[in-house]
Amino acid sequence: MKPGAESESPEKIEALIENIQRRGERFEKIALASMEGLLFVSLDEIIYCESQDNYTQFFLTDGRRIMVSKTIKYFEEALDADKFFRVLRSNIINLKYIDKYVKGEGGFVVLKQGARIPVSKRRKESFLQLFQYQ
Repeated sequence: MKPGAESESPEKIEALIENIQRRGERFEKIALASMEGLLFVSLDEIIYCESQDNYTQFFLTDGRRIMVSKTIKYFEEALDADKFFRVLRSNIINLKYIDKYVKGEGGFVVLKQGARIPVSKRRKESFLQLFQYQ
C-alpha cells in the first residue's frame, strides 16, 4: 500500500460499483425543446415521430403533439435502438406500440392508437428481423 493511502471500506467499494453501473443506464426521459421551453417526456409516452423538413413532430400517448426544431436523424441517434425503429425516411416508431404488421411491398405497421405507418422496402427485412420473422 502507498504511504498515506487508506484501505477502502466495503461500503465505499459498493457505492463505487453502484455509481459505475448507473452511468451505464439510459435515461427513461428525453428533453424536447418547444416554444415554451424544455418538455421532459417519458420514452414510453412516445408512440411515433414524424419528420417535417427540419422539424420533428412527436405523437404522444395522451394525444399531445409536440413539434421540435431538430431533424428526425438527430432523434434516430438519440432514441434507444432497442425501443425505437426508423421504418421510413420520415418516421420512427416506438416498438412497444405496434399492434400489427400488414404485408405488402414494404408493408405498413398499425400502431395501438390506429396510426398506419409505411415500412420502406429497404428497411422491411431489418424490421422483420427484430421479431425474428422472415
